[in-house]
Amino acid sequence: MSTKSPIILKKHTIWYKFEDRHPSSLRQLPGSDFTSLLKQAEPDSAFITLNDDYFRNQLNSSFKHLVVKFGIKTYNPIIVTLLDSKVADEKIRELEEQIANLQMAQGTIRSPGSWSVSSSTESVQAPPRIWVRMRGEDQAISFSPTHLNDIYIVDDLKEVIKDKLELDVPKNRIIIYKGETNLKGDIFITGLYNQIDEALEIVIKEVETMKMVVTADNKEFYFENAPRTGSPEEIIKFINSIPSLKPLIVDCTVLGDDYYQLSEQHIKFAQKSGGCLKIILSKPGVINTGFETHRITLEEAFSYQFKDPHGMKKNFMNYLNEKHKAWKRNINNYVPYSTIFQSSGYGKSRLIKETAKTIPTIYICLRDPRSTGYPPRTSVGADLFERVLGDLKEEEEWKFLYVLQNAILCFKEELKNSTSEELWNNQMDASFCERIWTDIQKKSETWRNISFDAINSSNNLISDDNTDDVHLLFCIDEARTLLSQDNYKKISLFRFFRRALRHITWNGFFVMFLDTLSRISNFAPPKSADPSGRDDSNLPLKLFYPYFRLTTMDILKSDDNEYNEHNEYFNLAKFGRPLYFSYLQSCKDNTQAIGKLKNLLSRKLLGGANSFKESQQEISSLAILSSVIGIDMSPQSRLTSELVASHMATCLALSEDRERLIIAYPSEPLLSEVALEFMSDSTLPEILKQFNSSLKKGLVEPGPRGEIVSWIILAVVAHNLKKKGSVNSVKDFLTELYHEDSTPDLTNFSDDFIDGSVAFTHFNAVSYVPERKDLENFYKRRCAFIMKRNHPGADICIPVRMKTGEKYSVIIIQIKNISTSKTDQKYPASAQSMLNCDYVFEGTDLKNHTEPCLCLYWQLGYKQHYQESHSSRSTRSGNLETKNLYWVTFGLTHYKIEDNIADILRDMLTSYVSPFDSEWIVNNEEGDNWDDNELKIMHPLRYEKYKEEEENQEKEEIE
Repeated sequence: MSTKSPIILKKHTIWYKFEDRHPSSLRQLPGSDFTSLLKQAEPDSAFITLNDDYFRNQLNSSFKHLVVKFGIKTYNPIIVTLLDSKVADEKIRELEEQIANLQMAQGTIRSPGSWSVSSSTESVQAPPRIWVRMRGEDQAISFSPTHLNDIYIVDDLKEVIKDKLELDVPKNRIIIYKGETNLKGDIFITGLYNQIDEALEIVIKEVETMKMVVTADNKEFYFENAPRTGSPEEIIKFINSIPSLKPLIVDCTVLGDDYYQLSEQHIKFAQKSGGCLKIILSKPGVINTGFETHRITLEEAFSYQFKDPHGMKKNFMNYLNEKHKAWKRNINNYVPYSTIFQSSGYGKSRLIKETAKTIPTIYICLRDPRSTGYPPRTSVGADLFERVLGDLKEEEEWKFLYVLQNAILCFKEELKNSTSEELWNNQMDASFCERIWTDIQKKSETWRNISFDAINSSNNLISDDNTDDVHLLFCIDEARTLLSQDNYKKISLFRFFRRALRHITWNGFFVMFLDTLSRISNFAPPKSADPSGRDDSNLPLKLFYPYFRLTTMDILKSDDNEYNEHNEYFNLAKFGRPLYFSYLQSCKDNTQAIGKLKNLLSRKLLGGANSFKESQQEISSLAILSSVIGIDMSPQSRLTSELVASHMATCLALSEDRERLIIAYPSEPLLSEVALEFMSDSTLPEILKQFNSSLKKGLVEPGPRGEIVSWIILAVVAHNLKKKGSVNSVKDFLTELYHEDSTPDLTNFSDDFIDGSVAFTHFNAVSYVPERKDLENFYKRRCAFIMKRNHPGADICIPVRMKTGEKYSVIIIQIKNISTSKTDQKYPASAQSMLNCDYVFEGTDLKNHTEPCLCLYWQLGYKQHYQESHSSRSTRSGNLETKNLYWVTFGLTHYKIEDNIADILRDMLTSYVSPFDSEWIVNNEEGDNWDDNELKIMHPLRYEKYKEEEENQEKEEIE
């Protein structure tokens, strides 16, 4: 035997996985550490291991040969089988015998002198050869010892056959038969030497196809003819060949996240189930679900001290028990499930964690496997659920209960030796989940062939007592995956699930779905659109009202979290949903933590996109502006649900018929600061264009346009001030707000006020009249406040911290948008006495506020340019001297805003929903042609004047 130079193992890598474990168990390591790692993983077991020394010494090969010849890759790892010592020894001896026989054959092949001569027949025994022929053909070819040098198994032989016969097919389509036996690829070729009349038969397997769904840019593409037996490379080649997908694929496009999702395992699941292979095309870095950021940090944040000052856990458990009781007493009209929805970061999963300490809980997370969010995807369990639900047929939905029943029994077995809290903690461990869900998967393998008798129809599967309370909670997190609709069945996985739950009679059992409400109508459909509301005996008649009041806002701002004078962001993170502060607390020593958190919030505002340009700009514009100026969205708007799901809006209320949603952007300083950063000269024009279009479409509540424009002007000022620092003087504020010739004279005004500071980054509307203490509270969370609608005297108030002492005052602004006259009817009182604290804050301790104030009167609707100052306050008895400064400006030309921005704001001042706006005009190649005269005819009393004016103009032109 010839010898080859040994290859240094550290230059190569090997991939392995334990038998029956999920691909997430794949590990990459130097070959020299392979055996030792296996022994460390399972010290009490013996292994059949294939290491470099074994192959080099026994097979005249090397580690590289092992990797190359056997195609060991991330999706084709070595399978490690755990055996006891006795069986292992037998297997090793069997393997050594096979190798010895192969070596003998190779030795004979390589030594022609050993061929024997028969004296009786004087014939020469030919050297061993392997004869093959294509099935159905007479001609055969053979492979000599030279051809078979370094060929050891059938898979290697297939490569030689491909080359010899010039077969333009992948190796996995070549089948070799010895008689009627289909030779497996890993069989040694030792026993295949034969005579021509025993030639092996070659069959080219027909290309099998399966259905495939490719998701890209929020669109789904369906294909019937994907290669069923293809490898990941072949599937990718097939996708790249599809004309309709080519425009969506560039060099950096990720197909299945670099094989992590598009794995051999993934393909086998689709092949085995006969269902669809689902592929996701995405741009690197664009992640679609939850808080997709650093999992380790999020895991630590998830374990941060739980605070529940408002009794949320108690309220939720009462909600669960009441819903269970309602189902139990009316089982024919209800299904035992409900939903928890709310925007990201409020603690939906954390609420379940705390509940699981009291109620035993089975938890499955269907998060995208690419996501680094936490909790992570329950790999085997999630795959099992999605696969079985995807394979169900209508009228057989009850079969899913067989899987659910096996899961319940397996988890009940675990509870014999665990507390409820320990069971939850175990489910946060990947190895535990892999073990228990693999066991459930094995027990459920026959689900397709079961009869209804296999389903436990008694009511005591969960508990023997006749309880009204929930004794076992089944929770499905990131449940939006179940909303995907099979294009061939025209039904979502969720509806299959719901139909299956219709058959449940297990007392004490309840299911909760968790998500951010991407499409609320699919989990809890509006009554008008809910098929379950029809008189149909196959569907429930009623659905439970969802749970969304997660009272976690500001729960971490307590005195327990001390003020950090050296870290402003640390202090601001206490305000808002709990994720912000718990995230920073979990990585205190990481100097990049705040940058990573702000990057996360930026992506969440943009719905997961990396930049405003790449996002869905219509809805991203609303999210950005709402985070800064607090826009009121119409409850009927189609965008409210999506803003909650993907753009950080908070759901405040849901109508009982589930058709209207009230949302808001509460004061969250970190989120608002991130939003404010988008209001740059380059991005702001497009944001405002999109927003103005939304106003004209009626997507935004038709509030006073003057106030909206004023909020935007002040937001631009805040953006420019933020470039200089977090805190700026009132004087700097006025310099950024007004052109030099429009700035008020500050000579005789309070230096304590002028040199005092403003720090606002956003606005929030209040429904009450603020008190003195509110000035400090709003200042500390960087928030200006918008007075309730039609409040007398003022529209906007900006807190000011005075230069000396711990004193606070305020900038009070009155907004007018009058186009028909210069001033309002109450002027000048509306610009003087009605801007004083005793008028604006009537009924609170601010009525007697003694600190100086800056009082601004803006008449934005005036078409000219005018300004004036009032040095005294006017009363019925005359003018009184005051500490306040009153400054009045008429027109939009006083403010430091770019011309292109000013043009948009002027249009916004007069905009309203009109069928004559471009947003409602349709002209297309299908024959839809716009004609404004048709509208005037349809609504003559309102629009006929326009027609008359046009006719008169035409007459004048003719004359």
